[in-house]
Amino acid sequence: MGDPVTLATGQLYQEMIAQSRILAYIDVFSGLSIVALILIPFCWLLSPIKSEGSAGAH
Repeated sequence: MGDPVTLATGQLYQEMIAQSRILAYIDVFSGLSIVALILIPFCWLLSPIKSEGSAGAH
């Protein structure tokens, strides 16, 4: 058994680390979501290459 203050400090530190991991995950997810939302309209701007018909093979 250790000092109660040291044990409490360790538990607070572990909780802080757990919460910081969750916040970091949310930050990364939000950033990637914003990038995806910005890039999605480019799918409609880029039109597929349209061929002008097949060339005669004589």
